[in-house]
Amino acid sequence: MKANIFLLHGYSGSPIDLLPLEKILSGRFPESEIESIQLPGHGNPQEVPSFNEDLYLKTLADKLGLIADPGRKKIYIGHSTGGTLLLRYFRDSGIVPDLLILIGIPADIDISFLERWSIHSDGGKAISFSSTAKLVSFINRQSKLVFETPFPILILNGEEDELVPPDHAFVWRERLRTSSRIVIIPSGKHHLTVSTAVKFCADTVTRAVEDILSGHEPDDMNAASGIAGIEPELAEFIRISSSSCRHIAGSPGGKRAVGREPELFPVLSTEPVFANIEITTRCNLECAYCIRSGRPHPVKDMDKRTFARILDLFPHAYRITLVGLGEPLLHHNPAGIVAEAVSRGRRVGLVTNGMCLDKEMGQNLLDAGLHSIAFSLDAPDQKTADIVRKGSNLERITDNIRLFTRAAKKRGR
Repeated sequence: MKANIFLLHGYSGSPIDLLPLEKILSGRFPESEIESIQLPGHGNPQEVPSFNEDLYLKTLADKLGLIADPGRKKIYIGHSTGGTLLLRYFRDSGIVPDLLILIGIPADIDISFLERWSIHSDGGKAISFSSTAKLVSFINRQSKLVFETPFPILILNGEEDELVPPDHAFVWRERLRTSSRIVIIPSGKHHLTVSTAVKFCADTVTRAVEDILSGHEPDDMNAASGIAGIEPELAEFIRISSSSCRHIAGSPGGKRAVGREPELFPVLSTEPVFANIEITTRCNLECAYCIRSGRPHPVKDMDKRTFARILDLFPHAYRITLVGLGEPLLHHNPAGIVAEAVSRGRRVGLVTNGMCLDKEMGQNLLDAGLHSIAFSLDAPDQKTADIVRKGSNLERITDNIRLFTRAAKKRGR
């Protein structure tokens, strides 16, 4: 399917800021119409015109209100204030895009922005005091509005954005009542599309656009529905993320589930539908064969925000398994990690040595929505366990397994 893709620069910027991304999109989607919108007065790259909220919104209305081709998907990309203007335009007009991509947009502006703006500008284009006041007023008024946005939104922010801190992306997630995901670009600055991070940024954008253009094919959706008949939990995930149908149906396991023989290629056209994630480096055993025995590991737990960032990087990974060289139940809040993934419709399992699975831990995991659990034992008796899995207690482990199994069965799980 073809698309109309529009790019809108920030207040102190110009279409040049988005040119590298525009070129990548043109090469990736040659049949789509891609256009950068220039705000009035932004033709001179050396000057910043007076901020004019009404004029900018009228420009968007004149430009975007004329697009009515039902055969094309409508995709909009806004950088910095350009993203805020697009949000405001869609809120006022009632127009529903197929995808909105927001890059480095501020949630609000306080006194700390003055220092960050000075660093960001670095002696570049000056903005008058009156325009600064109007810009701040516009941004902060949007922070008080409720955005009922019944369309998917992708929010990108540079990890080292000198103007808009990454935390602002998470504020927008709370503010936008819609299906949204956040991708924090490692080492990314405010101008993601003209920095060394442009490839990461462009890859994320093009993947999201491709999902919109080819993520709702009837064959893929029927195949995913068929798989959901085998694995009922999948139904909720594809309800939340319908664009994942293509990736689920195209995976080797997905094809086999509906009687199709998978074809393997050097480069896949679909994204991962399974993800194994290690949430802690801690371990309470000293297994003779483990790589940990010959390599020191710093003690570290993954925080929930980092875990959420990983889920956003793998939007189609329906099955999440908490597993790795660390024992996941030694994490300071494994149930919270499980709940974060479950809240996104993911099917969550974990692999454990069973030593920490006491009654309270088991109840917390079940309350969080854990779907499956696997126990790693590797020894039939305590004598062997003392050799190959030093520190394990088989009696304690088997008692924990029985206790957990009874608790799960009571819940019909």
